[in-house]
Amino acid sequence: MADILVVGAYAFKTIARKEKAEILGISIRDIIDQHRKEESNDVDPKTLLLEQYHDLIEAFSAKEANTLPLKRGGLDDHSINTI
Repeated sequence: MADILVVGAYAFKTIARKEKAEILGISIRDIIDQHRKEESNDVDPKTLLLEQYHDLIEAFSAKEANTLPLKRGGLDDHSINTI
């Protein structure tokens, strides 16, 4: 496993001259851009679902998946009787 270092310019120059040195540079901007790309990577459910399920397409949308169901007028979905 390689060491991960944050170094100044002089140390960078020295390390870069070594044989088999691997250098990677990444900025906060790169990280933010990748995060945004992953967030906006919405897939069209029609491309994944069989045609016979296309009438249920709304149930597979990202918007629906991230929404909690409405409460049922004060009724609980289930009850647990305690002693």
